Amino acid sequence: MGEAALDSILSAREECGGFTSFIHFCSLVDSRKVNKKVVECLIKAGAFDSMGLKRSQLFTLVQEKWDRLSKKNGKNTQQMDFFGADTWAPKEEEIPDAEELDRAEILKGEKEALGFFFSQHPLSAYQHIISQITPLDTNSIKEAETTDDVTIVGIVNGCKEITTKRGDRMATITLEDTKGIIEAVVFPDLFSKNLLVIKSDGPLVVTGSPERTEDGTTRIRAKSITPLQEIQNELEKLVRIKIDCSIFKKDHLRKLRDVLANIRGDSRVSLEFFRNGDRRVFLVPEVRIDAGKSATIRKYFETGLDIEVMAG
Repeated sequence: MGEAALDSILSAREECGGFTSFIHFCSLVDSRKVNKKVVECLIKAGAFDSMGLKRSQLFTLVQEKWDRLSKKNGKNTQQMDFFGADTWAPKEEEIPDAEELDRAEILKGEKEALGFFFSQHPLSAYQHIISQITPLDTNSIKEAETTDDVTIVGIVNGCKEITTKRGDRMATITLEDTKGIIEAVVFPDLFSKNLLVIKSDGPLVVTGSPERTEDGTTRIRAKSITPLQEIQNELEKLVRIKIDCSIFKKDHLRKLRDVLANIRGDSRVSLEFFRNGDRRVFLVPEVRIDAGKSATIRKYFETGLDIEVMAG
């Protein structure tokens, strides 16, 4: 927003003693300086949130009724009666009824208008999921003294593509979470496989090795990139392993433990033991497996065991 628009808004506010509503604002500011695009930017930034209307309603008002609401050539004809008195007031039916924009659209608008998220960070709603995936964030990863692979969850805040000497495309992406930002280097093979994922607006789970740059900052050499939604879907799955105790023996349990260890993943596991009509269920929180590989278990046990994958 330019200085002329800002000066016009401040001047109008000073003259009227404060805007009482969105329509009041539109009727007083000079639309030659505060045009439709400026007002839409202010809506995205949340500037009118205290005025009792949803952002969706504000956008509808601007898109459908801007010419009637806005002040032209120094005055708004709807405000004046024959004697020049300021008598016009908005009617209740002039406010459109609309469902609010979804949270993702609101946050995207704030980012476009302000350069940062204002009402809430997009990852805030996923904290309970993120805590199950990694204990690290962009701050703690920089302080971690480790050469082991690390995992970070973030949204792409920037992507700088590079062409290698061989003509392959790679990129340095900037990942943002609620604590800050960190760079991740994505080499050609991984970049080509995940180009659309990286360019999407969704949260990503990035795993790789941390490294220190010459200026002392930490970045990640990415080895895998996965949409958070995919991992969330896996976390919500439950693999039910049903065991017939009349057939399945203790030695089989040890073998089952080893098989599960070889198909680690993100899905929960429950063991259900059946004997003489009785059923006992045990959740195994320390064990998570790849639900897509659960059929592998059957290869090792011909009888006495059944498997069911349940979505969250």
